[in-house]
Amino acid sequence: MSNSVTGQVYGIIRDGDYANAILILQTKLGEFPRSRPLLSLIAYCCYHNQEFARAAEFYETLTELHPKSEEYQVYYVQALVKGGSHLDASRVASSAAVTSKSRSRMRLLQAHAELEQGMLPACATTLSQCQEDPETEAHPETIVALATLDFREGRYAKALETYKIAKQVMGDQPMLAYYIALCHYQLSDYDAALEGVDNIIEEGREGQIGSHDDLHQQDQIEPFLAEALNLKAAVLYTTKKFEAAKDSMKELCELQDNENLDTLTIHNDAIINIEEDPSIGIQKLEFLLSNQCMIPETLSNLLTFYISHGQDNLAGETFERNKHLAQELLPPDAFAYFDAVMMSHTCPDDAFSMLETQISQYAPKLRSGKSDLSKAIKSVSARPNKPATSVRPNTAAERKGHRALAVATKEFEAILDRYI
Repeated sequence: MSNSVTGQVYGIIRDGDYANAILILQTKLGEFPRSRPLLSLIAYCCYHNQEFARAAEFYETLTELHPKSEEYQVYYVQALVKGGSHLDASRVASSAAVTSKSRSRMRLLQAHAELEQGMLPACATTLSQCQEDPETEAHPETIVALATLDFREGRYAKALETYKIAKQVMGDQPMLAYYIALCHYQLSDYDAALEGVDNIIEEGREGQIGSHDDLHQQDQIEPFLAEALNLKAAVLYTTKKFEAAKDSMKELCELQDNENLDTLTIHNDAIINIEEDPSIGIQKLEFLLSNQCMIPETLSNLLTFYISHGQDNLAGETFERNKHLAQELLPPDAFAYFDAVMMSHTCPDDAFSMLETQISQYAPKLRSGKSDLSKAIKSVSARPNKPATSVRPNTAAERKGHRALAVATKEFEAILDRYI
């Protein structure tokens, strides 16, 4: 490229107009298809323009033309991860021949890809290697990945503490604020969850296009604004504030123009409004069943709605039609329950026997849960009395005790709900 064109392109990139820079660079690429600077700049612009699949293609070409460049291999895997091609990312990361410094970065990317694929044991192994590596031992991405692994495996209290450590290292980040709020939700600390998502939503509403710093902050908030509104709706719905939950979903649907709704938003909107308009809610849930990106709770919620409203025939048809998904997505006890309910119409004796077996399996779980709950209550009650004006636990030990009580309460209630 001539000096004038080069200066023009770098000026456009500096201004963040990546789409226009790509157009100019691709015109020049037709003249010099193997140009390393051109390919590298286009890949960079595609990545920062959120075109991760295109960026991955250009970085793949660069790795083929320059196989000794570890930088391009790392960028290639990074683009694959960001673009959702996690299987390819795992394959490339595990087979890349790189030195120790690049290997450290590759491990982190591989852990992220394994996490997104649900390969939790493999992810745990990879993260343990990251923790043994001085380059990534205290890396923020390692801390966040460890927290996310704990969350995915149901260790919400531990995940919460690890996300808070990440916040100390990384500062205030919308991503961490959302994950911390999500942990509070799972621990039934709804006030804390609501406070967290309200802060994200408020920042998102107040985001104004101004300085580059303001724009950067808004770019960080926007990806989590929809998640925050979804979580707020879930908190309000769980705490039986149904009208407020509907308002939150309405704001979210308007934010997404009521057309480009993601699967989580469609699911939550269906659940929150299903009693008001059952036919529309059912249509949305059935639509999601045909969508490969549906959230796992979709089938269970649809079957539960059918059964609770006496539509056993529809429940049976849906269960049989999606039995492969049921086996994959439903917990074993939930699958056995739905299987027994469907069987009750054709083989009532066998269904009764199946339910009796399930009931007997819950007795020790209920005893254990009740014991854990009693211990947590005693632990909190044993602490010194506090002034009447004090409503929040102050010390670390008190906060830990209250979290343990919240966890024990939620786990016992979950067992009891499944038993009933």
